[in-house]
Amino acid sequence: LGLKVTECPTKTTNIDYSLSDALALYQRLKGNGKTKLFYDVSSRSVRYLTDCLGHNNLTALETADAGRFRDYLFARGMSSSSVKRVFSSVRAIVNLAIRETGLATSNVFSGTFIPDDGAKQRRVPIPSGTIERVQLDCQKLDDENRWLISIISDTGMRLSEACGLLVSDIHISAEIPHIDLIEHPWRGLKTRSSKRQIPLIGHSLWAAKRLVLSSSTFAFPKYCNEAKCKSNSASAALNKWLKPRVPDGSAVVRRSNKATSNRVALPGRSKNTIGSPRDSNIVRRKNSSIMGPRTNPISNGAGSKRNFAVLG
Repeated sequence: LGLKVTECPTKTTNIDYSLSDALALYQRLKGNGKTKLFYDVSSRSVRYLTDCLGHNNLTALETADAGRFRDYLFARGMSSSSVKRVFSSVRAIVNLAIRETGLATSNVFSGTFIPDDGAKQRRVPIPSGTIERVQLDCQKLDDENRWLISIISDTGMRLSEACGLLVSDIHISAEIPHIDLIEHPWRGLKTRSSKRQIPLIGHSLWAAKRLVLSSSTFAFPKYCNEAKCKSNSASAALNKWLKPRVPDGSAVVRRSNKATSNRVALPGRSKNTIGSPRDSNIVRRKNSSIMGPRTNPISNGAGSKRNFAVLG
């Protein structure tokens, strides 16, 4: 009958496979369309692991190594949430290597217990009066950093979203002045629903008008060019200026713009639907955020009616 008997593939045994090879495989297969952050995070996680263990051999990993690695990360001063993120990255890299190469080993990083450290602190909203004083200070100083704070304060954009804008994304002459938030080669968007149109009102409209008058192609050329969007640098600069202006213990800068959305009426939309990712017209986010580096996090989250918070 012309049939041939073939052997089923079996797991590879007795070979050395390096963590560097596993990382390269992971980045090659999973990195398509990912930002530089993906490569930085995965590379840093594997570097932590090899520094801890003193070797680069994936097949030589033992169950006890996972516990050693956990303790090593805590000894570096990481919080529980940071340790969990590193473990998640390492676990994914090792899992893929085992599946793709048929290594006869298990993932020692699966199921490792990582205790909570109680490092999370409740983020206290900044009082409304403080918000208004900050916005007025922005108008007095009237420079690029203050335009960035102002445009975020009444739109709900993430910091990286605002930093990566082109001036041509801003439409102040439209019937409803707005920003077309779209993906650019130098700055992606977090999710598909992040692509949206955002009404410009209050201090964000003032900032948008200042940006349109500038001669630059990029809205914030100090932090963005055709090669890179430097939102971490922007976060550090904005935090440095904002912290003396807000109460101690507050969380820099998050604000729920539900209050401002109630002042805007969009055609064919009720106030309660403004901000829905399904809105095909002008979309607003109920909760805004400035995303900063992990060492000085500026993050998302639901807030009070006026929640413009500074993370210490």
